[in-house]
Amino acid sequence: MPSRPSVDRPIGASAVERDGLLDVDVLACRGGRDDLRFMQAVRRSQDDRVHIPIREELLVAVDQRQLLAAAEVFSRRARAGVGEHEAQVFALALHRCDQRAPPASQSYDRGTDHVSIVRASRGWDRYHRPWLDRPLSRAMTVRLTSGPIPLNALPGKIMYTNAAIIGVGQSAYTRRPQPGQSTHTFIRDAVVAALVDAAIDPREVDGMAVASFSLAPDAAIDLAWKLGLSLRWLVQDTNGGSSAMNMLGHALRAVETGAASVILVTGGDATGLGGYAKVAANFNIATQLHLAPLGHGGPNGVYALVTSRQMKTYGLQKSDYGQLAIAQRAWAAHNPYAVYRAAMTMEDYLAAPLVADPLSRYDCVPVVAGAQAIVVAHPDRCPDGRAPVRVRAHRASFNYDNQEGDGLQTGISTFAGELWRAAGVDPADIDVASIYDDYPTMVFAQLGERRFPLNTWGGMLSAGQPGGPAGGLNGISEAVLQLQHRAGARQVEAARLAVTTGYGMTLYRYGATAAAAVLERLE
Repeated sequence: MPSRPSVDRPIGASAVERDGLLDVDVLACRGGRDDLRFMQAVRRSQDDRVHIPIREELLVAVDQRQLLAAAEVFSRRARAGVGEHEAQVFALALHRCDQRAPPASQSYDRGTDHVSIVRASRGWDRYHRPWLDRPLSRAMTVRLTSGPIPLNALPGKIMYTNAAIIGVGQSAYTRRPQPGQSTHTFIRDAVVAALVDAAIDPREVDGMAVASFSLAPDAAIDLAWKLGLSLRWLVQDTNGGSSAMNMLGHALRAVETGAASVILVTGGDATGLGGYAKVAANFNIATQLHLAPLGHGGPNGVYALVTSRQMKTYGLQKSDYGQLAIAQRAWAAHNPYAVYRAAMTMEDYLAAPLVADPLSRYDCVPVVAGAQAIVVAHPDRCPDGRAPVRVRAHRASFNYDNQEGDGLQTGISTFAGELWRAAGVDPADIDVASIYDDYPTMVFAQLGERRFPLNTWGGMLSAGQPGGPAGGLNGISEAVLQLQHRAGARQVEAARLAVTTGYGMTLYRYGATAAAAVLERLE
């Protein structure tokens, strides 16, 4: 059997291209700290005539997105010393194509421009395999790609490969909490439901993120104590309607980097109508000093002005907003948790009493007592027979225009193109959308003219808003149910991709925080 080449002298790219296969031991090299770093594997600097035996290692066919995901995981595991003993690592051959103008070097690739091949050794499927969608099998073949793929041009390059949403849960929603019901009890119920849904033992939870307007004087650590959770990662978010999306992003990064392995993301409120009025009047100093003394009526008055500007700018009629409210009410009829499920007609909508002209009753989100929770963990932790939901891209914006605009756009406008590029999909590819809907006007501000099944749980306008911070969690949960094909009568056929948004923190004239994510069913 021919001797194997050493990585002390890099293999020429032409040799790799000619033979098309690379033995795992060439890159593993048994224990060198830097030998496993994928950027050192192959460079086009010479023409080594290397013949590499195939032997019995398994070859794994992967697509371009998996190649990049594998590179990221390979680099991380290399730094941890994987490959010092048996050949239980996967090897990645990269080469620089000098004939082409290379893209700008990025800090994460340290100058390596192109991905060529991925393969794994026999037995790898018994171990942690974040980049494989199915068990390894024999007789799978890998060839070099037909052309080099620039790393910084790949769609979905920041996709979270080691973190996914594996379970969701919620408490009952009610307009008027009863004695004995509190923010803590609602959150407890949602957390228990989510853990049961994810088939996770509470003792396995080592991270938690929470958002609530009415948890005080308790904080996140108090909630962890009362839930009996011993944690190594804890976050409390205060960004209102985008809190859910913010916490999701933090949780994904924490699981991806190993800061925690199983994270509960939860939020809820039980202010009651009177308590919510106090929250609205004391939302921030600007509200206390400049809006509350005018008797502005909370956010309803603020968004009445935004709605008037939107109607004038785009020539919208009151009935245009009614179409949204009626469609979402039809979805809510199939949601047993929704507080308003009775069918609504255009006549019902137009006849509703005014709250703050032009907003009427069905334009204003009903505040409810309740809570929502999701579980973020490695995709392999998802219950058997259920698809985990991966986040292809996630972006956020804070104070994007210093309250100097007209409120007809949100911070999403600053990153929408980047979000779609990072996700590697287009709006036309989306199967279902969960758009934060405290007012119809803000759905239009986030959504624009795009069309897809919208807020299939009924949206907050019909299902209810369990406090601002938890509001976005119900949209994320619905997207997960849709992508896992568990939405029952609400199910969108063959749903594979979803977009979710968050919006909130009305500083003075409109909201200042916004976030969005593209979610994917992981087969």
